[in-house]
Amino acid sequence: MERTLSGGRWLWLDALKGVGIIAVVAGHVIDRDAARTLYLWHMPLFFFLAGLVFKPDTDWRRFARDKAARLLVPYAVFLLLLSGPDLMAAVASASPRDWMAFAVSRVAGGKTLYGWLAVFWFVTCLFLSQQVVNALVTRCRPAVVVAWMLAMLALAFTNAMWLPRAWLPWAANVVLFAAPVLYLGHRLRPHLASHAIWWSLPLALVGLVLVDQHLIGDLDLKNTRYGTPLATLVFGLCVVLGLVAVCRTFLQRGVFAQGLAVLGEASLFIMFTHMAIQQTLNERLGVHDVVLRIAIAIALPTLLVPLLSRHDLSRRLLLGLPVRRAPPAPAPATLSMPEAASPVRSARG
Repeated sequence: MERTLSGGRWLWLDALKGVGIIAVVAGHVIDRDAARTLYLWHMPLFFFLAGLVFKPDTDWRRFARDKAARLLVPYAVFLLLLSGPDLMAAVASASPRDWMAFAVSRVAGGKTLYGWLAVFWFVTCLFLSQQVVNALVTRCRPAVVVAWMLAMLALAFTNAMWLPRAWLPWAANVVLFAAPVLYLGHRLRPHLASHAIWWSLPLALVGLVLVDQHLIGDLDLKNTRYGTPLATLVFGLCVVLGLVAVCRTFLQRGVFAQGLAVLGEASLFIMFTHMAIQQTLNERLGVHDVVLRIAIAIALPTLLVPLLSRHDLSRRLLLGLPVRRAPPAPAPATLSMPEAASPVRSARG
């Protein structure tokens, strides 16, 4: 039986999100070439896991509203909060070109975001991918949805190979790659218990070696680089499936699993804040030790989440969580008929 957290969440899935967010932070701290093996799978992992928990909703407006509250509200808040240094730089330069670049990047998002906001493209891309998959799943037969996903992948590789400079606001062009991965997670959810998923592990190891040795291209979703056509995608998905198999088997219980699950529950907040933390440590405070920067960039947001979750405003604006509802007031005690009658009998007596 799969262990769950409060609200019916899978423990192993949150633990796997914890593994994923560690890889994301590490990928932004260590040398980019050394992080090739991390880039092969860490962002596809989050899209795949979003597919595992995806629940189609025929009410598109309600679905969009719920996902916007979860993703776009904290996106907008952190976009505003963390734009301070870039705003001050634009003010200091007093250059119309710098002002225009600042304004365009905040409106367009996606690949135009940089510095502390470099990873924000993922949030809007995830939101748009959820909307696309939900619209197709709720209106089309499965065979038609699969055809759409294959067409999207073909367009994604066309974008990467022949139109590499073409991009859309909010990383909407990356949806062509991300939505099929999310949909695959949705379709594979009923088959997670299958032993066949373990066959992905040998292929995952092969893929990690190939990308490490530069024998196949690595992934850089933000910049529309999808590696060697099909090969990079397939090997990256094999790593994701291998991690699912391992975590689902070995991270059902125990302190280690619980600790990773805590990171997983805080993963969105870590996603928003880790670049600001690790760059400040490196550039302003002189903390150049890679391991220490990774540890602080993960630990500090994780410690803040329980504090922020106590207050409705911070829950909604910074964590994307719904406001906690107060437990219903207990019903007033009612007396049974004999109890209600006893004072009368006493008075008559």
